[in-house]
Amino acid sequence: MLLALGDRIFDSEYCDRYAGADQKQCVHVTGCSIRPVWSRVEAIVSDVMRRTSIADLIRLEEQALSRSMDERSRLGTLLHLDPM
Repeated sequence: MLLALGDRIFDSEYCDRYAGADQKQCVHVTGCSIRPVWSRVEAIVSDVMRRTSIADLIRLEEQALSRSMDERSRLGTLLHLDPM
């Protein structure tokens, strides 16, 4: 699904394509601590997106709309109560 929206969050081949000045070795190879983090984030997000269907998104939206309408209804009832 992320590919349909544009691209992956983390592309493991990015560092190979944009290695740095000499294009043979990543300039960050000795101190890259962020690559494993982004790789893990990519895996988690991809897994969630893979397991989430359009029907799931619609159902969640309908539930949120229903809660919102219930809250508005309760608020409207409270505002229209006549004081004794």
